[in-house]
Amino acid sequence: ALVGSKSNGHDFVGQAVAAACSALLIETGQLDLSQYAAMSEICILELSDTRKAYGILAETLFLNPAHDLTLLAITGTNGKTTSSYLLENVLRQSGKQVGVLGTINYRYCDLHGELKQIPSSFTTPEPLLLQQSLREMADNGVDTVIMEVSSHGLEQNRIGNLLFDVAAFTNLSRDHLDYHGNMEDYFSAKLRLFTKHLQASGVAVITFGGEDPTWSDRLRTICLEAGINVFSCGHPDKSDIYPLSITGELSKTIISLQTPKGKCEIISPLVGAFNVDNIQTIFAMAMALEVPMVDIATALSRATGAPGRMQRITASSQEQMFRPTVFVDYAHTPDALEQVLKTVKALPHTNLYCIFGCGGDRDSGKRQLMGEIAGNYCDVAILTDDNPRSEDSGIILSAIVEGITRTTLLQRNQVWLSEKEIEEKGFVVIADRHQAIADGVAAAGNNDIVLIAGKGHENYQLTSKGRRFFDDSLEAAEALSSWRVESLMNATKGKLVGGDYAHKSFNSIGIDSRRIKSNDIFVAIIGERFDGHDFVEQVVKAGAGCLIVERLPEIPLTIPVILVNNTEQALGDLASYRRARMREISTPQVAAITGSSGKTTVKEMCAAIFSEQWPEQLDAPAKRLLKTEGNFNNLIGLPLSLLPVSPKHKAVILEMGMNRPGEIKRLTEIAAPDIACILNIHGAHLLGLGTIEGVAKAKEELFQTCGKDTVLVINSDDLRVMNISQKYEQKKLFFGLTQDSSGSLDVYASDRKKGNSEDLFFTLNVEDRQAPVHLQVPGLHNVLNGLAAAAIAHAAGVDIAVIARGLSAFVPTDRRMEVLDGPGGSRIINDTYNANPESMKAGLTTLSELGTGKRFAVLGDMLELGVESEALHKEIGAHAAVVGIDFLGVIGEFSSFTASAAIENGMDENAVYIFSEQDECNAWLTK
Repeated sequence: ALVGSKSNGHDFVGQAVAAACSALLIETGQLDLSQYAAMSEICILELSDTRKAYGILAETLFLNPAHDLTLLAITGTNGKTTSSYLLENVLRQSGKQVGVLGTINYRYCDLHGELKQIPSSFTTPEPLLLQQSLREMADNGVDTVIMEVSSHGLEQNRIGNLLFDVAAFTNLSRDHLDYHGNMEDYFSAKLRLFTKHLQASGVAVITFGGEDPTWSDRLRTICLEAGINVFSCGHPDKSDIYPLSITGELSKTIISLQTPKGKCEIISPLVGAFNVDNIQTIFAMAMALEVPMVDIATALSRATGAPGRMQRITASSQEQMFRPTVFVDYAHTPDALEQVLKTVKALPHTNLYCIFGCGGDRDSGKRQLMGEIAGNYCDVAILTDDNPRSEDSGIILSAIVEGITRTTLLQRNQVWLSEKEIEEKGFVVIADRHQAIADGVAAAGNNDIVLIAGKGHENYQLTSKGRRFFDDSLEAAEALSSWRVESLMNATKGKLVGGDYAHKSFNSIGIDSRRIKSNDIFVAIIGERFDGHDFVEQVVKAGAGCLIVERLPEIPLTIPVILVNNTEQALGDLASYRRARMREISTPQVAAITGSSGKTTVKEMCAAIFSEQWPEQLDAPAKRLLKTEGNFNNLIGLPLSLLPVSPKHKAVILEMGMNRPGEIKRLTEIAAPDIACILNIHGAHLLGLGTIEGVAKAKEELFQTCGKDTVLVINSDDLRVMNISQKYEQKKLFFGLTQDSSGSLDVYASDRKKGNSEDLFFTLNVEDRQAPVHLQVPGLHNVLNGLAAAAIAHAAGVDIAVIARGLSAFVPTDRRMEVLDGPGGSRIINDTYNANPESMKAGLTTLSELGTGKRFAVLGDMLELGVESEALHKEIGAHAAVVGIDFLGVIGEFSSFTASAAIENGMDENAVYIFSEQDECNAWLTK
């Protein structure tokens, strides 16, 4: 029965007894035991401290794993997480097998060298999870464990009887006073690490960092008086390690350190005075572990620190010259915010922007303090939501405003941000954190610094409506990749008309004048029926921010206009440019799918799989998957599908269609896919390609144009695709319905069977692993489509269990093998989206396999088959007869060929109907 700050386990003992527990561990004086006196079957132990007992029981349960490990602890208000990452890097470089238990996650490498990461529930886990984690680490060859030890963990005895070989103190400043009450109690909790949890031969590393070194001085005195071996750093008069000189730049810090073994220079990619403190802390801890000084310096010169700790978010290399410098930091306390602002203030810049807020349901006293600190250091402050939790966001922001108005910074409205002159200063309130980051980064110039403070590594936001996915680093990266005039010029190589619009950010790119919104970019495409240039005045009135045109409009140029030779080419160039920037910034997996049939189904199956891969992140504010919508798979549609890609996207799935040679080549150049799949090659689009050989050559353009690192996904059941694939040297993955005799397939199906309905069941085989799949769509051809999607997902690194769940969750899209309930107990297969000979044959075969009653097929024309149209429609009629269709209705220009072939191949002529009008067909079906 644990005693906590908000609840007491002794209040629930009666409930536990009623649940038939066999033992009670209680604290002396907490419970009247007279009512349990007659319960001799229950073992009752009275203890002075149940939390300590809990820790000891956990240690015993997992066989005291700490006995096999070197334990290192880091405590302090700020710097724990960055220090743990730095120390991990140093020790790994020195040959140690390292595990980490910290704020961001619990991590280690297993016996196979695979990194295991568990999201952390608390900085210092509860005893059972702590001891279990230590046991797993020890069993997997870990010899050294780094722990971030929080004041909560120490106060609540979460670490049990653990004794550390080295314990480090970074600093102490205002935080967690809602729990500890005052700074003295907060310090006392930290002190326990050194007085109760340090080996007799252990070393205390004490850093004189932060704004108030008094706490470090007190701790050093206490440790020395207790006979503890102390290694201190940061203070020239009281330390073993201290800086002789520090040179700070935007992208690095050069530090000359004095150490007990002489001088040492470190060129760190980290910036900021507090990171100099962190580096000294780690240098001292590593020296205490007898790591050679040169090895420490080398490792620290390569270490990039922790996510969300003064993390620089960079634009692409082509765009950095006209983008601001952006940092994301976890600073959520007054001291941490002041330290980081002081750091960036010292770096070269024109204006310093800070975007920050304060959490709800927490220490409200720090809100005014943080507002005042921001007002003293910033040129522009943007106050926004942090984690408001259940508290009213307006109340939190008002408290911060109260603090910032004590300074000279004036409050402005939101519009001021986008219109301000360089020398103007002020603060604005934008509660929506997404909008605050977008507006702040957009307003900043290339010589400005933007600090986004408060959430750091956290990828969520806590509001009154619950937890939602939100990641400051992704938001910053998205803001840094917004379209600007400079990036549009880089992409299109066009001519800017209408003046200097540098540093103006735009929203989406579109070609439909009816959908252009405020600050969008309109590309005036010249099509067969419409010319976008005719609608320029309309989009300007709708608020368009920029025009991309082939000829100048006959209206006053009030917005930037980019003149290009060909707007269709420019649209593709914009998408290609965007793809290249995202490859550099966030490396999304881009998969390209082409084939004569099945493209859309396989794309949607891939989407179902990737939705399983990132289920918690598919909410609207942070969608991680981008895919071709509808039939946007041509020279206009594919760029429009690809253009929305942002740093938030983890995967992009693109269909590639074509009507003539050269189209897929251009589409592949634009998409630059990481994974390329040719599903099949059949007679489709023969009007533009002439023959099946022409189709094969056109489809081959996908493999032919891909880069050397693209993974080619090959359908082994299609001889033409197999023959094409043999020409190329890229890595290949082969899929097929059944494993061949050579065992060369990477992905295949086994144990195929049909369920009671139209559903299919099979075992998915991916290399040497298996998983069951329940496919909620009829037809053997859809098993093959599922295998194609599985192979694409496998190429993207998705686990087989996730692939199987995704395929089982897949439901067909509108008008693609969609099975519906019809009148009078009938069933209808709606496959009317599109048709070519192979897809129509597959549909007829599926129809013949379903149900036990009469089977009707109603078939329209297959288009774009050129001179082969008559012969291919006859093939369909023959196939309908061969597979046993009972009634056939046909409509269209080629219906007579389909009907005659069906009769010639054995179908009763009274069961074949030719209709000239759709209403006739409807009447026949109704009858």
